[in-house]
Amino acid sequence: MLSLRIFLLALLPLFLVSCVTTEETLFPKSASKEKEVEARVQIAVLYLQEGKPDMALVHLKDALDVDPKSARVNEVTALCLEKTGEYDRANKHFKKMLKEKPEYTRGRSNYASYLMRRGDYETAYKEFKIVVDDIYFKGRAIAFKQLGYSAAKIGKHDEVEPAYERAVALDSSLYTAKIELAEIKFDNKEYAQAQEYLDGYRKQVRPASAKALLLGIKLARIYEDRNDEASFALVLKNLYPRSAEYLEYIKKIRDNKT
Repeated sequence: MLSLRIFLLALLPLFLVSCVTTEETLFPKSASKEKEVEARVQIAVLYLQEGKPDMALVHLKDALDVDPKSARVNEVTALCLEKTGEYDRANKHFKKMLKEKPEYTRGRSNYASYLMRRGDYETAYKEFKIVVDDIYFKGRAIAFKQLGYSAAKIGKHDEVEPAYERAVALDSSLYTAKIELAEIKFDNKEYAQAQEYLDGYRKQVRPASAKALLLGIKLARIYEDRNDEASFALVLKNLYPRSAEYLEYIKKIRDNKT
C-alpha cells in the first residue's frame, strides 16, 4: 500500500501538468459520478499530504460541483480549510458532512479531533461519546483516549479513568493513555497499578517524557528505591533541564518538600 502511495505521488505532477494529459483523460465523461468524485478526493488527499492544501482545494471544489452532498468530500474539504486557517468554513463543511451522513463515524471522529485542536472540548466530548458507541469503528481505541482527554478538560473527572482504560483494553500500544492512567493511579494511591502502567509506557517509549520521568521519581520514592530515583532524576536533568517537571523535582521532591 505504501509503495502504491509513493508511486501515485511520483506520478501526480505528470497527471496535472503534462501537455499530453487532459482533464478529459483523467475524468472521462463515461466515468460514473462516484468514480470521478473519489478520484478527485484521492488527488486532493495526496496534495494535502504534500502540504499543498491550496492545490487540494482545487480538486475538492470540482468534486463538490459534482456531488455537493458527499460526506467524504466535505470531510476532506474541512481538513484542508483547517490547514489554511479558515476555521469557520471548515466547521461549515464538517457540519454539512454530518447532516448528509450522520452515521459516518470516521468523519465524526475527525470532526471531534478538529474541535479539540480548536479548544472546544465540550463539543468534542459530545462527538466522541457518539464515536465510541460504534463498536465496528477501527479507530475506537483512539476515540476512547480522546474522550478521556476531553472529559478531563471539561471537569468530568469520573469519566476520565474508564475512558483511558477502555482505550488501552482495545489497543495496548496506546502509550499516551498508559501514562495518563499511571498518573491517575498514583494520585489515587494505587501505586502498584501506577507502576505497572508506567513500566508498560517505558517499554514503548524511548526516551521517556519529562512527565513519565517525574512520575518514575515519585514512585521510586514511594518504594524507597534510591537507585531508580537517582537514575530517573539524572535523565530528567539531562534531557529536560528547563522543563516544568524538572523544576518541580528540584523544588518539591529533591529537598523533601511536600
